[in-house]
Amino acid sequence: MAQISRSYKYELPILIRIFCRNYNKQRHTYTHYEVLRVSPNATQKEIRNAYIKLTKEMHPDSGKGNHADFVKLNEAYNVLSKSNSRHSYDINLRYNSYQDRSAQQYSSLISF
Repeated sequence: MAQISRSYKYELPILIRIFCRNYNKQRHTYTHYEVLRVSPNATQKEIRNAYIKLTKEMHPDSGKGNHADFVKLNEAYNVLSKSNSRHSYDINLRYNSYQDRSAQQYSSLISF
């Protein structure tokens, strides 16, 4: 019976640590609240006012904004302006935040 290399037991934690480190360094994606520059506790009126202000600044025809940022702005407003979609988004945001914290805690436990 072939014996497994003893170094194998050290390779797996290293691979997990590398994965967690790379996972944490992935591109930062902005939340819809960050895109609209409002707090998660913002009222519907504050969200609408922020959207109107930012559309004037970021519209591609104004010469200052680009199309990709404007699309993100519209997407953020479409989600946050409706109470049902905002509620679902908030739940999803909290769940993803919890997963990120768990991955960070796990990667810190593995450090040698």
